[in-house]
Amino acid sequence: LTNQVDGYPCHIGNYGAPEVAYEWLATVSGTVEVSFVNPQPTVLNHDIIAIDGTNGECVNTQCLEDGLGFSSLELEAVAGYTYYFVVDGTTGEEGPFQLQLDCSP
Repeated sequence: LTNQVDGYPCHIGNYGAPEVAYEWLATVSGTVEVSFVNPQPTVLNHDIIAIDGTNGECVNTQCLEDGLGFSSLELEAVAGYTYYFVVDGTTGEEGPFQLQLDCSP
């Protein structure tokens, strides 16, 4: 858990809350979906952002996709590539959540 990123070029917004990133080495090529389990966006406003990690770094400027309706996102993955899924909140928004990755949505 860090609080180093306040914005992403693929999504407009103020992300002043702490963020957490999950690294994933794709084992499949094709559409994958990352989503919150039982999201409650009116209670806790978190977003999911996908970052290209092929250079070994998780950097906000390598943003690929942002969430669909902010509770999930779809990404065209390439087997053997590294991706980071970042969960971030707007200013003051932090709290517990669960994520799931579906490799054949």
